[in-house]
Amino acid sequence: MSFRVNQDRLGFELDRFARIGASSEGGVARLAFSPEEREALGQMESLLKAEGLATRRDAIGNLFGRREGAAPGLPALRVGSHLDTVPDGGRFDGALGVIAGLEVVRVLREQGIQTRHPIEVVAFVGEEAARFGMGCLGSRATVGTLNLPRLLAARDLRGISGAEALRQAGLAPEALPSAAQKPREIAAFLELHIEQGRVLEAAQKAIGIVTDVANYTRLHVEVIGRADHSGTTPMPLRRDALAAASEMVLAVEETVTALGQAPSVGTVGVLRVDPGAVNVIPGRAAFEVDVRDIDFDRKARIAQRIQERIAAIAERRGVEVQVAIPSDGHPVPLSATVVETIQKTCEDLDIPAQKMVSGAGHDAMHIAPFAPAGMIFVPSREGRSHSRLEWTDLADLVPGVEVLLETLLQLDKKTTDH
Repeated sequence: MSFRVNQDRLGFELDRFARIGASSEGGVARLAFSPEEREALGQMESLLKAEGLATRRDAIGNLFGRREGAAPGLPALRVGSHLDTVPDGGRFDGALGVIAGLEVVRVLREQGIQTRHPIEVVAFVGEEAARFGMGCLGSRATVGTLNLPRLLAARDLRGISGAEALRQAGLAPEALPSAAQKPREIAAFLELHIEQGRVLEAAQKAIGIVTDVANYTRLHVEVIGRADHSGTTPMPLRRDALAAASEMVLAVEETVTALGQAPSVGTVGVLRVDPGAVNVIPGRAAFEVDVRDIDFDRKARIAQRIQERIAAIAERRGVEVQVAIPSDGHPVPLSATVVETIQKTCEDLDIPAQKMVSGAGHDAMHIAPFAPAGMIFVPSREGRSHSRLEWTDLADLVPGVEVLLETLLQLDKKTTDH
């Protein structure tokens, strides 16, 4: 079929934004509140203004571009994502959703289409947790759920606090609460994103219709043993913190496999060892556990069993252990109405699609308890993301943007009550 979305224009904009924060190896680095993120926001603001949209920034730096609707007083249909990245990230994660919003308003202008609702393109700031250990900062701020004291006190790898980073970005930390909006301001929110996994590629589907976004329980585990000389301490007398932690890491995998169901997952992605010398038995080891699921009760059972296994291993090995739970979030179902509208759109456009869950967190999950929200996935080659190797062919992006456009038009015809 013939799509209204301009593939060449979409590719040009992806190239344009991939140059902001680009590395010589081909990756992209635009961390939260960094000069690179600010440059990307400024570039997008200029492009939205060129399309005749009225732009504004809120207290945390989120960018909004508004195209007025024909019916006065209706809440906005909002579309977007984020422009920040992880270190050495890819060109699609986040940026695609904002660029797709730009393409939508361009097509509406070219086609002479006037919507009843205002259309707002949004670029949320700080979606990635890479800098301060907290994600979705901009979207959380808009719905009033941002833990402001935690953000202001957090420090990045260079020792810069969240408060300092905000001021460096020209933002006033004390003004952040004013970013919170009212539910009646939004009719619905749509986010187009690469899948960041291999489900669609394996199923040979063009579109993923996200029904639920998984959330995580994070455990911070500190194992305290005894640092001794590696050559003079017999094996039976050792209290090796790393050996104990290694067994605990395996217990995470075993527990999730035994108690979980698809899409339950558990990961240990961080492990620190002290003193870190080849001839010293590790006296301390710390690691982070990430358990994700779309069933909160099942996630809680898995996390509890992991803690029981950790305690038993520590006792048997004669080490001390301390476990903290810094995060314990509830999974988020997306709007049934929006999901049904996306599905009907795919059927009408004859685009192969399937319903699925998102194991990764996104801005949409924070908007969903506040206003109807939905997500559209397009495939990721080999499931790669958060990497310079992240890739999706332009031909595979266009159907996603077309579904986004048509879904917005269908939602524009529906009731605005929610």
